[in-house]
Amino acid sequence: MELPAEILEIIASHLPSNDQYQGLFVCKGWYAPFGRSLYRHIEFKNRPQFKTWLNTSSQHKSLVRSIQFGRHCAKYNQPQEQQQHNVDCATGAMPLSSIEVGVTSKELSTVLEQLPLLEAMQFDSRLWQYLNTKQLEKLARSRLLVLPALDHPRQLSFIQSKRGLLMSSLHLRGSDVFQLHKKGLFLDIFRSTPRLVELTVDADGLGDSKHVMSFSMQDVEALHQSLPHLKRLALVDSVRLMEPSSSSSLDHDDSNQHHPIAPSTRLETLRLHVQIEKYGIHQWLNYMSYKYPLLTDLALHLSSPYQAPRQPLALEHSEKSALAAFTSKLPLLETLAIDPSMSKLYLGDTTIHSLSNNNKRLNRLQVGLWGDNVESTHSALKCVTAISSISHLCIPLWSSEKSIDFSLLSKLHQLTHLDLIDRAGGPQQKQAHSTVGTLFSEQKNHSGYPIDIILTSCPYLADLKLHSGQITSHTYQQQLQPHIHLKSLRMDRVEIYETSDVFHYLSSSCPNLAHVFLRKCISDSFDLALSNLNLTRVVLSELRQYPDQQLDHLTLFQQQRPITDIRLYKSSVHPHTLRPYIRRLKKMQHAHIYLECQSVDQLIFNGCRI
Repeated sequence: MELPAEILEIIASHLPSNDQYQGLFVCKGWYAPFGRSLYRHIEFKNRPQFKTWLNTSSQHKSLVRSIQFGRHCAKYNQPQEQQQHNVDCATGAMPLSSIEVGVTSKELSTVLEQLPLLEAMQFDSRLWQYLNTKQLEKLARSRLLVLPALDHPRQLSFIQSKRGLLMSSLHLRGSDVFQLHKKGLFLDIFRSTPRLVELTVDADGLGDSKHVMSFSMQDVEALHQSLPHLKRLALVDSVRLMEPSSSSSLDHDDSNQHHPIAPSTRLETLRLHVQIEKYGIHQWLNYMSYKYPLLTDLALHLSSPYQAPRQPLALEHSEKSALAAFTSKLPLLETLAIDPSMSKLYLGDTTIHSLSNNNKRLNRLQVGLWGDNVESTHSALKCVTAISSISHLCIPLWSSEKSIDFSLLSKLHQLTHLDLIDRAGGPQQKQAHSTVGTLFSEQKNHSGYPIDIILTSCPYLADLKLHSGQITSHTYQQQLQPHIHLKSLRMDRVEIYETSDVFHYLSSSCPNLAHVFLRKCISDSFDLALSNLNLTRVVLSELRQYPDQQLDHLTLFQQQRPITDIRLYKSSVHPHTLRPYIRRLKKMQHAHIYLECQSVDQLIFNGCRI
């Protein structure tokens, strides 16, 4: 059925802007799938799709504002965003389609000619080296305001014009750009972009560590003076923060005196993955607390290169007290992510108690574990649960013969997303070669993850993720009240004892569970009995049966289908392309995964969609 363009425009006018931006899903199948030029945003998932669209004549191409070539799982993108947009990558399964879409200079020129209102264009930044930059710049004129990451000085001509005065976001990447700082030219870039709201400077991983830029406080001040409207700043593997001189640092005692450093009244999001000189840590964190009082989102990954030890009297305050003092001066902080590698130096009871007392708006917390035993786990849980406003929590634990009291989580009345990581590791390799006993014969007394206690302690939990560790033999408590809020369960490298008991409990206690993700888990058998559930997405990737047998066979039984319709599948890898594919079988003669449910909308098995 073909509908006139006028009707499609009427439908589009009644959709919210976000729905228009994502696409007119209500019109799917009503017209040619590649002629969807009514979209304000177009995303091409493969090159044939792009070629078909490019050769399609449509009067609606003039409405397109944004275009994207491929799905870019960038190295330093936020993992939360990747999990939302790319189910396969988030679970470790192989992508179902290519995430890279190639495009030539001639094709980009054609796109710019056909889309007069185009404002944003995204493609893999590695394509820049094959494109004619001058030709694209001439065609783009001053209207292309969002560009892929610029990774060479010759691409900076894109922003050294009227376009730069209008740009709100800029992404710079790689050692070729970093080397401008040695010539004193890097900070001059931002004189052309005074209206930037978002700035990202990151590495491309190709020898960037040799060319990281050494920033002093004066350099950071110059950056903010050039960008007075900046709200989001990300410096990732691109900067080394130098130890400040006594004349440029901020101390606790001189904060009331006149000082040339002015606080930034706009910066809300700060993401730092940088080197910082050890004896300048306290001064830099003190500077940031003074400079960015309105931060709502903070992510830190700080590392210190080796410096010769100094006399004890010359040492600055400890890292723990410095971080605690930093966060205590951020009253609007809502999201805090501390990289696990910083845990032992920067985290402790003092830091967490400071968050509890001073950061009343904090609702997302991701921290590492300070210590190396079960006592540190108890300490961490007790401290973290004192922050009652948390809705998203990611924390590592230590498994032990002593029982971990997960009921402490009941103090977090607003907890909806929980991410637990067992620092003791995943499936034990030493047992893979054992011929005596069962998988859990040596670890029966370990506490593991008591799913029923976790769900009972967190009645509003919607998303539960378990990494490494194990689910041991356990008598599951029958719940008087079902866990109606749990919608997503993810297990990664988890040892599961009696899968039938675990999933039967989930089937009877979690009626709204819709998403199940199992990756690299191991068990004696995989009997996924979810007979009461209508599932939306299920991903089963690289599951193993004790001792170390890869499970490549799947039995699927959907009760809403005819009772006799039990489907058998075998996953294989093509010998030449190495891409996974699925074969339908008539009979099962091997150990296999058994999945029973009411229905499943999307099933991905070892990287293949069934």
